[in-house]
Amino acid sequence: MRDKNTTVVAEQEIVNLILGLLDDFEEHAEVIIEAKQRLKQAKPGSDSYYRAIAQIEAWMTGLTTLVPGILEELDRLDEMPEDD
Repeated sequence: MRDKNTTVVAEQEIVNLILGLLDDFEEHAEVIIEAKQRLKQAKPGSDSYYRAIAQIEAWMTGLTTLVPGILEELDRLDEMPEDD
């Protein structure tokens, strides 16, 4: 059986991991927003248009693994035993 201190440490480790993953999520979001602005300003069919689309696609693809990872860690945190 885990004692309260061990549980608190494990919980803090999960929180720290979630915070790191959320930092990664924020970075992805910032890049996607910047690429969106470039896409709005680019002429369809131009190199900058296709570069913006490629960048959005690449970073969105990264989110397909990042978001489930965040959700998994949130589930782990939710499963932590509560204090009595």
